[in-house]
Amino acid sequence: MILRTFRLLLMLPLVLSWNARADIVYGIDHDFAPYEWINEQGEPEGFNIDLMRQIAEQLNETLVIVPGPWRKVMQDFNASRINVVAIGISPDGGHNPGLTPDFEAYPFSLAYSHIYSHKHAPGIRKLSDLSGLTVALNRGSYTEFAFLNSGINAQVLYADSERQTIELVSDGLADAALANAVIGRDTLARYPTAAIASSGLPLFPRSYAYAIKNQDKWLQQGIHDALNQLSNDGSLFKLRQHWFSTTERIRRHQQLTDNFINITAAGVLFFFAVLVWNVTLRRSVNRHTAELKRQSAIAEDKAKMATLGIISAGIAHEINNPNGIIMQASQSCHAHTKRLLTFLKQTPGLELDLQLHQLNLEAIANDSEQQHQQLHLASKKIANIVKELKDYARPTPATEFQPLQLNELFQSTQLLCNSLSNSHRIPLKVESSELDIRVIGNKARLEQVLVNLIDNGMRACPKQGGEIRVTAKVQAQHAVIEVIDNGHGMSEQTLANATEGFFTTRRTEGGLGLGLAICKRIMLEHNGKLVLQSQPEQGTCVQMWLPINKE
Repeated sequence: MILRTFRLLLMLPLVLSWNARADIVYGIDHDFAPYEWINEQGEPEGFNIDLMRQIAEQLNETLVIVPGPWRKVMQDFNASRINVVAIGISPDGGHNPGLTPDFEAYPFSLAYSHIYSHKHAPGIRKLSDLSGLTVALNRGSYTEFAFLNSGINAQVLYADSERQTIELVSDGLADAALANAVIGRDTLARYPTAAIASSGLPLFPRSYAYAIKNQDKWLQQGIHDALNQLSNDGSLFKLRQHWFSTTERIRRHQQLTDNFINITAAGVLFFFAVLVWNVTLRRSVNRHTAELKRQSAIAEDKAKMATLGIISAGIAHEINNPNGIIMQASQSCHAHTKRLLTFLKQTPGLELDLQLHQLNLEAIANDSEQQHQQLHLASKKIANIVKELKDYARPTPATEFQPLQLNELFQSTQLLCNSLSNSHRIPLKVESSELDIRVIGNKARLEQVLVNLIDNGMRACPKQGGEIRVTAKVQAQHAVIEVIDNGHGMSEQTLANATEGFFTTRRTEGGLGLGLAICKRIMLEHNGKLVLQSQPEQGTCVQMWLPINKE
């Protein structure tokens, strides 16, 4: 470890000079095997390294690899001292908030995490089992970001690498660890005697991607094209097979087998016996590897189908309701029209006036007007559902983020909410002396969050005596905007599910259940978070946390 640190210190002055003249400066975690790490010879090694070398060769560009602790790599990437890193990206575009959002990410692999605990520890199988326990996390990792946003109440013990999180469990300092599944498998293979087991359940699925600074548009396009080419010609698949088709334990078995053959090469018969054993082992490994791949593919398909099923069921339910109204109203209008046409064809002109009195045209006209209103409202509801789905699916490009004063945000939001306040007859009060603080963000998207929170609060308030207060304060280097109502509050179960997509308590009112899910996604895009505090009959306080712009 001392030798590796000394080598890294020797490389620092070279990094500063390389950055001025190199075409691709790639920052890597020095302890993230088998993706990327520095081996015992002081050389960079791993799947990410080999893939980036092939990309550089395709682009005919110079590649400089800069190793270091992950937190230092993130700092150098934010400061543009390096222009490429490999990071995890969630399905909705979320990433570690330690990275500034001025980059584009290009996926090249999939990853997920496992829970690691003592083999004899009872009841640690799924994420909720970690509540109240001490959990080891790699500081600055995607797993840390995902776990802290999961809402699980646990004591966090930080480590400097994924491997160290598992070592903390082995040493008895943590009850469990959350780590990248591939790295966990590699770590357990290095320590076969450790009494550590994996839960086997895939958690926090994400894409593993190269992140490239927006200032290097040429490199973004080049890496995008090179990844497509390597995928099309099979090179990317071969790299995955090379690095991930067998575990480190199997490679160690192979090395031990070779050493055994060299030491005991006393007779040809014994040599062939060992060779047969080795072939049998390889076949067994290949069978187990194929089964693991099959089970992994089944798990991924089940996760995708479950997500698709939830979304499809929610959309079908919400659209079928207004669509049923439209169909019923159209059938009623059709029956009225058919009745009138039949009557006009069969009634002689002299008897028409007399028969019209019996037809009760006024009742038909009133009913047709009601059907028309139902058609209009149902169509408007479908349009709102489509709009919410588009908002839910649309990420905010990093180029749309600008410096913004909270004073500007509050003034525009108050104008947008005047009609809401008047229609609900609930006053909107802004109580803050911190409106001059600045943040980085997209004004329209932050307005969307504030208006949605204020609208939710007004709907929850009583008709008499309701009140909405909006405040702002500075806390822990963040601007914290609070929207507080004195409404009916939320139960513990409702509070736990409030930011989940398609969850709503206003289904009969036409709610799709995407409002707070969209708000949460927008806050994550701003490297912030959405915090909800509520109790039944005690009102609700929703906090918007945004990093302060110090520039």
